[in-house]
Amino acid sequence: MGNRTRTLLVVLSIAVGVFAVGTIAAAHALLQQTIHDAYAASQPSAITFYTGVFDDGLVDSVRRMRGVATRRRGGTSPCGCRRVRTRTVSLPWLPSPDFKHQRLDYVTPEAGNWPPKRGEIALERSSLRLESWLVPGTPVTVLTAGTGRRTVSRSGRATTRPEAAPGFYYGRLQGHVTFDTLEDLGFGRQYDELRVRLTDTALDKAA
Repeated sequence: MGNRTRTLLVVLSIAVGVFAVGTIAAAHALLQQTIHDAYAASQPSAITFYTGVFDDGLVDSVRRMRGVATRRRGGTSPCGCRRVRTRTVSLPWLPSPDFKHQRLDYVTPEAGNWPPKRGEIALERSSLRLESWLVPGTPVTVLTAGTGRRTVSRSGRATTRPEAAPGFYYGRLQGHVTFDTLEDLGFGRQYDELRVRLTDTALDKAA
């Protein structure tokens, strides 16, 4: 009788283990597919160039190059964007000055005003883990090297493409503003980062 009981317990243990392994494998496959789909839906850029400042002329030149993707809805890639880091806030601007017609590396609004108005900042979702008290309407002080102390108002919440580093990884707030707000903070309207999406969308090094 004792042997039968031990045998039954062993069989049950193996069954539970097999079920657990199967559940973990299925969850991993589902998570991997979900992340892949979310990444693809954001129209991710294939190449990012960090440069000195430039204007739309360079963007138009690169857009005409062979192999650069052209999307429907009248949008083409590449796009320029501006990324500015201050002492308190890291502000990655949209890959286009037009919030309503994004072309690649989509930023998705989740709550609050969209697009943010002049003098407003839409915080990136992950930043709220650092400063959860920043409700819409809360003033955010930005300290810059050139202009000193400026204030913007939190307008809402947005999220960037899945593989982008979250705000708490760097320990800084991240957000999105318009070019008008960018100028008010003491920065120009030019770009310093060029992102390109290619016609070959295979996710490998050769492509």
